[in-house]
Amino acid sequence: MHERLSPRRLRQQYFTEAEAQLLAIERAIKLQRPACVAECAGRLAGASAIAGAELVVPIAAELEACADAHDLSVAAHLLASIEHALVETRGTLHFPAI
Repeated sequence: MHERLSPRRLRQQYFTEAEAQLLAIERAIKLQRPACVAECAGRLAGASAIAGAELVVPIAAELEACADAHDLSVAAHLLASIEHALVETRGTLHFPAI
């Protein structure tokens, strides 16, 4: 049987996973691996939608779409925008940085 997580614990888990996805995206951008960027950005967009991180969803989805088109020309900019959106989201939820 699965343990039911509290909303606070779910948010903690979301931010931990989001940070891991950001690192994976950054690494994939540096290595010019658009398929990996798209996969990680898609995961982040989905998790963000579930977690209610509404600022992150459209940016991560845009990064996924660009990477699916094998266009990483704006990937670093979008990654920085996602990082900023996560900071804003964390502040909105009154959550300290990890």
